[in-house]
Amino acid sequence: MTRSNHLKGYKTLFILVFLITVRLFSPFSAAPDFPASPALSIPNGYAESDFSQVRRDPSVIPKGKQVKNRADEDDLEELMALSYLQGYNPATEMANVTRYDKNSAFPGYNVYASAHALGAYLMDMEGNVLHQWRYDFTGSKKIGPKEMWRSYWGSLHLFGNGDLLVLFNLKGLMKLDKHSNLLWFYKTACHHHLFVDDTGTIYALSQNKVPISEQDNIRDNSIIVLSADGKLLKKVSLYGLFERLSDDTYLREIRKMARDDDASIKEGWGKLPGFVRGDVFHANSLEILDGKLAQHSPIFKKGNALLSLRHLGVVMIVDLEAEKIVWIEGPGIWNKGQHDAHLLDDGNILLFDNYFGQEESRVIEFDPLTKKIVWEYRDPEGRFFSHSSGRCSRLPNGNTLIVETVNGRIFEVTADQRIVWEFYNPHRVGKNNELMALIHCAIRLRPDFPLDWLK
Repeated sequence: MTRSNHLKGYKTLFILVFLITVRLFSPFSAAPDFPASPALSIPNGYAESDFSQVRRDPSVIPKGKQVKNRADEDDLEELMALSYLQGYNPATEMANVTRYDKNSAFPGYNVYASAHALGAYLMDMEGNVLHQWRYDFTGSKKIGPKEMWRSYWGSLHLFGNGDLLVLFNLKGLMKLDKHSNLLWFYKTACHHHLFVDDTGTIYALSQNKVPISEQDNIRDNSIIVLSADGKLLKKVSLYGLFERLSDDTYLREIRKMARDDDASIKEGWGKLPGFVRGDVFHANSLEILDGKLAQHSPIFKKGNALLSLRHLGVVMIVDLEAEKIVWIEGPGIWNKGQHDAHLLDDGNILLFDNYFGQEESRVIEFDPLTKKIVWEYRDPEGRFFSHSSGRCSRLPNGNTLIVETVNGRIFEVTADQRIVWEFYNPHRVGKNNELMALIHCAIRLRPDFPLDWLK
């Protein structure tokens, strides 16, 4: 080979290496279109078919299969513990806004995140999309390409200038501007829920594995507190809270669940879907109290945190300053598997009771002091059911906004249980678009919410 050919070969090789390097190490950048969520990355020794019903029934995974190394075992545990597939239920013809009673529905705007892609939408009450946020994580060193199948936008907070705070499941918290440019990113194994108080301080749920004995580990959950610019201020371990609780009933149950392979929803009902050994808390909602009800009880002190813990079946209030549980209630009014607890203006708590029946959900409002249910929503035909996730919120006019996650449905009901607004996710997932895309988060904004930034 001549010296000239050698030089041409080296030049070609240099160009290829340069292009690959640019691709691999390019920074975050806003994507022109929604990036589709990546396909499942299944741990070694398993097939995609093994997970087709994993959230409904963990026993569908063949018992004889073995993971090949510690990393794959961790992948499997996290899949079972916190990752939600893009869709479970067969797609229907229902799409967008299917019902709207303008005289009875609370007016405003809606923000939601769909599991079909990494992004969020702002839409009006008619279902018209007014704005989108999206972000392309391809090539990012901050998040990396590994196990992107576990990723979705699980919780959102929209600011008055169009900035959007996003909980990117198991990856981190990030803030985008109205043009989807990254303002900051805080890497943590966050999940389910974030909350922003009136000072701009950010609260979120995070997790990490901790040993509780020589043989047993648990997936501890923590409340993390961040400044408005994404700097960590505080971290409170849930396991530490239960260690300090004078009644050790829950601590004994936690240690038992660290060794067991399943947990029961209710006697006679069998396993709680999604439970794996060590995932003892599975916190799924977090709300910081504003102190307006503190005169009724000190448990409602400003800055206290209201949480829902799915696998213990617990709703509790934590004094974050003292790092102490000040109120706790276990299953009984509701069954294990519940989601999304909210303190209402009258001191009652609103809760998504996923497993009211074996195939039926409901939303309840109960008095935490008397333990009496004062209101509930149930579908008259028993067709309202979300076996995982689920959201509920009380609107200013007394109506209740409900997210039926697995059916990709958001709907609003009146106090007398009439549906006055209903939206079905228009997006489909699956190899042949045969499944409804999940909706993990939806927010109703007031009609006077500032939208000047849309211009």
